[in-house]
Amino acid sequence: MSTLTSSLAAAFAGIGGGVGTAVADALAGLPALLTPINTLAAGLGTSLTTPLSAGLSALVGLQVNKQTSAAGTFTETALVIGLIPATALAAVVNLAASSVGPNGGPIPTSTGLTPPSGPTAGGTTVTVTGTNFTPGTTVAIDGGAPITPSSIAPDGTSLTFVTPPHAAGPVAVTVTNATGTSGPQAFTFIPPAPTARSLTPPSGPTAGGTTVTITGTNFVPGSTVAIDGGAPITPTSIAPDGTSLTFVTPAHAVGPVGVTVTTLGGTTTPALTFTFVPPPTARSLTPPSGPTAGGTTVTITGTNFVPGSTVAIDGGAPITPTSIAPDGRSLTFVTPAHAAGPVGVTVTTTGGTTGPQTFNFAGFRGVIPATGTDAGSLAWYGLLLLVLGAALVETRRRLRIKAR
Repeated sequence: MSTLTSSLAAAFAGIGGGVGTAVADALAGLPALLTPINTLAAGLGTSLTTPLSAGLSALVGLQVNKQTSAAGTFTETALVIGLIPATALAAVVNLAASSVGPNGGPIPTSTGLTPPSGPTAGGTTVTVTGTNFTPGTTVAIDGGAPITPSSIAPDGTSLTFVTPPHAAGPVAVTVTNATGTSGPQAFTFIPPAPTARSLTPPSGPTAGGTTVTITGTNFVPGSTVAIDGGAPITPTSIAPDGTSLTFVTPAHAVGPVGVTVTTLGGTTTPALTFTFVPPPTARSLTPPSGPTAGGTTVTITGTNFVPGSTVAIDGGAPITPTSIAPDGRSLTFVTPAHAAGPVGVTVTTTGGTTGPQTFNFAGFRGVIPATGTDAGSLAWYGLLLLVLGAALVETRRRLRIKAR
């Protein structure tokens, strides 16, 4: 026993520090403490020393070459000395302990990917280059579900994966292994190229403000409209099925222009035609009046009267002209029936509406003296003329009789 305690005391003394010195001192004093105990125990016989030895073993514990592993860290300890080993070691002294881990390897890095874009339908095989791509590595798009690579280079410097279907636009691609996640690389999902078939209406005023609808295919969020290749115009709406969009025209010079739609998938071709039309003007109308029964052919002179122009009386229902001069300086229309009195006559084209010209619906009115009844039609004039004619005939007859 003295030989063992001396060896342990020498070992602890070599550790240095307060703990090693304290334990060495305690062990060096054990022989002086144990000698009288051993002498006493020798005379007691095994019936007493055996339980006493068991009791001491329950108080002092020795563990040699202890190995533990937690959270990826491996620890090995050459010797563990502690009190009360039956429960949990207290006043523990670990000798020559070392730890290794976690042992996941270095964090992956990504330096690029090829190709940098692909269709929204997915199916693009993408190669990511970098370092530390190990078996079990996964790829994520915008932090989504992990994608298993289709291949990983043996030297860990590249991997390939196949894109899933995804909405149009740029996304972040990252690589993750057991140790960590790489920085993102940009990949763009591109929709199919858009097409444009028609636009309605085909013309509008130079002042702008016309809401135009374009029909076609593959119009997606982020689509823009351009007039003659100018600044992009953001649509006011895009149909969920991508078959139409609407936009509002800006002010523009007179004349036809090309209208295109651009998405990540490309630009529509050929361009659709929209015509900016100058506003019409009206200077006069002839004749300036007509009967309330309507039927008067009226000629309006002005400028910028174009096919599709309409006439309105007091802002009422549009009237289609019977003719429009090729030079756009006059048009004719037929008045409808209307109440007596002056009215405002305007001309409207896709370029706007003229100021009003005055036309007077005139009623023919007379008075029958015998009754004072107000008459408003030619029938009363006919009756009056009939009475006057009959009186004239009767007067001539009497004059002839007198002459005889």
